[in-house]
Amino acid sequence: MILRNTMVLIGSLGLASCAFWNQPSHPNRQIQNINTSLERFTANPVGWADELIATQLGGNLESYCKIDVPQQTQMLTLVDFDTLNKSMIEASGVEFLKKSFLVKRTMNANLPIVSKECRQILVPFFRELRQVEDYIGELVYKENDRNASDIDFTKVPVPIIDERAYSPYQTVPEYRNQKGFVFEAGDVVLTRGVSFSSSTISQATDDRTHFSHGVFIHKEAGKDKLQTIESYLQTGTRFYSIEDAMKNENVRIAVFRPRDRALGQKASDMMAKKLNDANQAGTGIPYDYSMDLKDYSKMTCAEIIIASYDWASNGTLMIPEQSSKVRITSPYFLKKINVKPGATFSPVNMEIDSRFEFVMEWRDYSIVRDQRQKDMIAKKIIEWIENEKYLLKGTLTTVGIKAAWSLRKVPLIWNIISKPLKLDNIQKDMPAEFLVTVAQLRNVGQVLLSATKKADEKHKKEYGYPMSEKKLLTFLEQFRLQDKARFEKYGRASFHHLLRAN
Repeated sequence: MILRNTMVLIGSLGLASCAFWNQPSHPNRQIQNINTSLERFTANPVGWADELIATQLGGNLESYCKIDVPQQTQMLTLVDFDTLNKSMIEASGVEFLKKSFLVKRTMNANLPIVSKECRQILVPFFRELRQVEDYIGELVYKENDRNASDIDFTKVPVPIIDERAYSPYQTVPEYRNQKGFVFEAGDVVLTRGVSFSSSTISQATDDRTHFSHGVFIHKEAGKDKLQTIESYLQTGTRFYSIEDAMKNENVRIAVFRPRDRALGQKASDMMAKKLNDANQAGTGIPYDYSMDLKDYSKMTCAEIIIASYDWASNGTLMIPEQSSKVRITSPYFLKKINVKPGATFSPVNMEIDSRFEFVMEWRDYSIVRDQRQKDMIAKKIIEWIENEKYLLKGTLTTVGIKAAWSLRKVPLIWNIISKPLKLDNIQKDMPAEFLVTVAQLRNVGQVLLSATKKADEKHKKEYGYPMSEKKLLTFLEQFRLQDKARFEKYGRASFHHLLRAN
């Protein structure tokens, strides 16, 4: 089993585009409408979802996009634990989660008949709705909050497959059988890991996303055996069992199915043949550190999905249908993470791809709070590097990693030093600076996470609910200013010796 630990950073960025909406001509009136919408939502979220479904079933999504979707998106950003009526949520929260899934399904069904502009406006709406679903799911299912670092993911029940081990996932009857959800050949599965690497990926694009990795489902025609085809920094492109793929440090999983099922089967067959041929030739398909989406001799997880449908359709179905943009502009940071500015393929692109149907969503509510904390930490680190001109600083550990990596092609020495540093399972063509950056971000992230978890737990004891994204961001900025002042006055700090402006 290959776990998406700290070594999976940014490689999946080859797997976000500016989230935008029209500015109101009468901002005061819109604020009043948003507040009214918030009151209606908190009073009856199931009714709110029913109204959205009814509107979309009428085929009005295009006109609804222009004003109503942006307004509903802004309203959802105001939903917070402290604004939710907990007794009402306990009574109707499960029904809301079902209806909210159908809201996304209904909008997805309308994607083929709306404009690209409308699809793009849906991106922030889906993200904010998913965030609210997290809040409500945490309240409804009352799962004990866990630190992801305390979990041995090799021993957890298999998500989706071991259905009763987790809170319910959302799908529709036609995609289930007596054993549960049925994967199909060509399914594109978006997953979310628990590491800071995954959080950095999710926050590194303008549209931001809850997902960080792409999984391609392979199933031979007429056979029941399921496999995934995935690419990781450590291994390059390989086949994995569906069980290992589903429990691979996942916080959440969503499945997008080609509307053309025959094309999905063909994509599955062709991708499997290409990989088998490469393995038999002894070359395999290495990981693509350059992230060249047009060269399929090496592949990221994104390129597996792109290439499969490119080959199967003879170039007529190219993914993504709408590209995203890397939000990072700092040349320093772009070089550190080995990412090029401009268009890219983000997981969020699959949510608005009119050629794919949204068919299932699962999450582990016991660790969505952990993910929320890490996401806001990653968001702030990127902001500090971009806006405050912060730089990542080396430590004895990162200096040691860089020195050891320079000896990776000397077998006698490498065999001795690689395993203690946990470098033995990494492909030897990984850029050294990229490897060091992963370690630096992890070091900063761990310090900030420890402080954030303490503050979040204190907030929950005082108010009865954990911090929202907004409150987490406020805490982190206050923590930065306090830590900066200590460092400048005393030369001691929690994290400014690891990340600061020169």
